[in-house]
Amino acid sequence: MAGSSLYGDGALYERLASTGDVQPEVAFYSALAPGRQPAQVLELACGTGRLSLPLSKAGFQVTGIDNSESMLAVARAEADASATFLLADVRDFNVGCTFPLIIFPNNSIGHLLTARDLNACLDRVSSHLQADGLFVVDTFNPALELLSRDPHTRYPVTTFATDGGERVTVSETSEYDPAAHLNHLRWYFAFSGGREVECEFELRIFFPRELDALLDSQGFAIVAKYGSFARESFAVASRHQLIVCRRRDP
Repeated sequence: MAGSSLYGDGALYERLASTGDVQPEVAFYSALAPGRQPAQVLELACGTGRLSLPLSKAGFQVTGIDNSESMLAVARAEADASATFLLADVRDFNVGCTFPLIIFPNNSIGHLLTARDLNACLDRVSSHLQADGLFVVDTFNPALELLSRDPHTRYPVTTFATDGGERVTVSETSEYDPAAHLNHLRWYFAFSGGREVECEFELRIFFPRELDALLDSQGFAIVAKYGSFARESFAVASRHQLIVCRRRDP
């Protein structure tokens, strides 16, 4: 199964995604929600509902879009009436309404590998964002020591258990292309039963000033930029780039 998609097995990905604590994210987005209830939010690249489902339980009316039916099937199985999940590409979607809050969390913007991809997505966001609405991007702050790792060495990522109780250890190799700003990754899922699954994918690396400029060029004004879900100001050593934007007035 070498070279298979990281997002092709929704059940496996759900177990992988559930290893972290999502509550700081829920609190961060809840603080941005408009006063009226239930607050509406559109989540781009929602996957298995790692964030969408806790947001719905926190009082949001959530619409999540993703281009993996396997991932969405997992989310729908856990959803109630306050969450809707749609199969769509973030570069080309039309939900049919606008939102006071649109979020692009968990480094998912990195899957937009080209300028054309990013511009197409931001055009769709602009069309779905209410005039006074907020658009929030959450991506990592690139760390040069990680991008310069030995591409032939496996580094640990995480461990988790499958629904059947099998232990899975995840490691990765990576090779960064500085000319294209692309990180080529291979993840290795080693199951306690002896099998191993390899998944390849690429992530576009967005450096802070570059990402700010790209958002500005597409008509978004940055309201705030944080380095953590605790709303710490963004700094060189910040782990996250949490960018809160509005559509700029014409």
